[in-house]
Amino acid sequence: MSKKLTIASWNIAGGRAMRSLDHFDYEEENLGYFAGILKAADPDVILLQEVHFSESRSVARDLADMLGYVNVYEQPMSPSHIDNAFQLGMAVLSKEPLEPLGTIQYAYPHFPLFFSDGRPAIVHHKGAQVFMADGVMIANTQMLPLPVFGAHYDEGEGNVLAGRIESALLQGLKPPVIFGGDFNFDMPSAIYPNLYAQLKLHEALPDELTRPNKENAKKTPDHILYSEGLALLDSYIQPVRADHYLCVAKFEIA
Repeated sequence: MSKKLTIASWNIAGGRAMRSLDHFDYEEENLGYFAGILKAADPDVILLQEVHFSESRSVARDLADMLGYVNVYEQPMSPSHIDNAFQLGMAVLSKEPLEPLGTIQYAYPHFPLFFSDGRPAIVHHKGAQVFMADGVMIANTQMLPLPVFGAHYDEGEGNVLAGRIESALLQGLKPPVIFGGDFNFDMPSAIYPNLYAQLKLHEALPDELTRPNKENAKKTPDHILYSEGLALLDSYIQPVRADHYLCVAKFEIA
């Protein structure tokens, strides 16, 4: 008997809508805005990136409470570049329990990262949370935005880093798999060709903008990938008042 599974993926910038199209220009935290949009989408599993955590508070758990999701899986990773009172990381919210399989830790760049004004980058470790549900592997990821620091995943040292990330993913992911998140690259098939070939991955989302920008370029850093063994029923990208749009895909599991 087949089962349907709706996945949402969203980089929520600590629960802050964007104030402008400038990098890292956010309004104050407003979880009600994000909860309202997610409630209307009604996904079974929510993959969140850039979630805030502190010793006294979890934005992921606050959001789950607002939505009525009882299963919350958190992974703090690094100091936040948005608000230094928090740690930044990933979280997965689910209506039904998931089986956690661990976190794939990505290699950190072996070359220095600097902003365009010469400031050194804050060290942000990245990775992928991995789970099992109904015989399907589900992974939630965020990758470093190398172009912010003048580097690129498809050339030079950035491409060496991409190869190291790909090797870690090949060890940790198995089909059938749904792999979503903020990849910080428009065409991940170009930098992870072996991953695509071995897992037989396909893009679930329509070829549309997922990150608004001043240049009006079609930036698509957010993806929901899926392997054979799953049938894509529907997908959409919802424009919102945030620096990443909400991405949703609905699958049928045989």
